[in-house]
Amino acid sequence: MFKKLFLVFFPILSLSGSAQAAATNEEMDCLFNWAERSYAQLFSPAQAPSQALGAYYYRYYSATNAYLGVDKDQQHAVLLFGGAMQDLGDVAPFIASAGCGASSSTGTQGMSYAGTWTWSAGAYYTVQFVLTQNGNDLTAQIPATGQHFTGKLDGTTAVFVEDDGKATAQATVTAVSANAVDLKMDSCAPALMCMLPAGSVVRLTR
Repeated sequence: MFKKLFLVFFPILSLSGSAQAAATNEEMDCLFNWAERSYAQLFSPAQAPSQALGAYYYRYYSATNAYLGVDKDQQHAVLLFGGAMQDLGDVAPFIASAGCGASSSTGTQGMSYAGTWTWSAGAYYTVQFVLTQNGNDLTAQIPATGQHFTGKLDGTTAVFVEDDGKATAQATVTAVSANAVDLKMDSCAPALMCMLPAGSVVRLTR
């Protein structure tokens, strides 16, 4: 049960590529920090000290009586909740999903989101885009319009820049949960060529 619950928080739809290098302490700490920020109901209090015991690098959360860690021998993420140890599998996809991997890391992660937003009072539109990650490099494509954004992931936020020869746009995508992201159109010119007006915020869910 807890394994299924935890895996929902880290949606990995596909992962391919060569074998991953062993996770560094910095990457594991980044993953723990991300989990604390995003899911305080499981990992509290935040900023618990990292500890090492045998093959395990972990943090203990006294308020929720939970352990989150990595088996460094197997390179597996592990969760101890309710007295039961759960092996969550290869830690590399979790690190990539949290935006903690080095930019040179390999692997491709695909996520499709569909959402609705208010363009003007009483008018609703639906957009679909594909978000692809390779290390910290992200691309977002909107098939319906052919728009193509590129950006760098920084924690749970990425700034995307798009230039299709007709309009130049910059948008910020922020992960608000495992199943939802906010897309904010920071700037776009000329306005008539832009799918979203500057300042628009779209909550995309899947």
